[in-house]
Amino acid sequence: MKLIGFIGLSNSGKTTVIEQLVKELKRRGYRVAVLKHCPHGFELDKKGTDSARIWAAGADGVGLVSPEKVAVLQRIPTSSLRQVAALYFPDYDFVLIEGGKDEVGIRKIAIVKEQQAQEIMISQGELLAVVSDKPLEIEKPFFRFHQIAELADFIEQNKDISQSQVILSVEGRPLPLKPFVQEIIAGAVWGMVKTLKKLPGRPRWLTLFLSEKNDEKS
Repeated sequence: MKLIGFIGLSNSGKTTVIEQLVKELKRRGYRVAVLKHCPHGFELDKKGTDSARIWAAGADGVGLVSPEKVAVLQRIPTSSLRQVAALYFPDYDFVLIEGGKDEVGIRKIAIVKEQQAQEIMISQGELLAVVSDKPLEIEKPFFRFHQIAELADFIEQNKDISQSQVILSVEGRPLPLKPFVQEIIAGAVWGMVKTLKKLPGRPRWLTLFLSEKNDEKS
């Protein structure tokens, strides 16, 4: 999973760039997810519906399921976009984040209009590139708004974007794993799974859920 943030002021064009990039990456055969940072909250369900009433009653999780899509609301005490991506999109090739300028540890692409150039307030170590209508005086790769294919090439080939192959979460909280630990876990699990007779073809990823066995009788 490659996790990339897209930052910029309101009306800078973040959504448009992400929309076009999703289409291009999907055309190339990748699985793509998008996280939108909503610091002021959001409403996913209409007030007064059955699911909204159940959520208001205090349910820890509510799911909406139709033949074409699924929506899930959960009460999770986290403000980390990295944790949310790890929990819900670990098997995706790319997770694009709209917003989250202050999220530490995520490489970011700034979407900037010429008159907003002075507003790029981000650590140069986290800034990957800039998308703008005119070149800026900044030593980072530059793309114009219409260069979506070139931008897709850039993030597709960029090795500076963190990419985890094994994600471990304990009670909903992802734990960071060093590369050699990921290799050990991946080798052990894949080694056992590949011996299963009913394994469908050559899977690209798997999910393993473990629950601690409790022998105590109430």
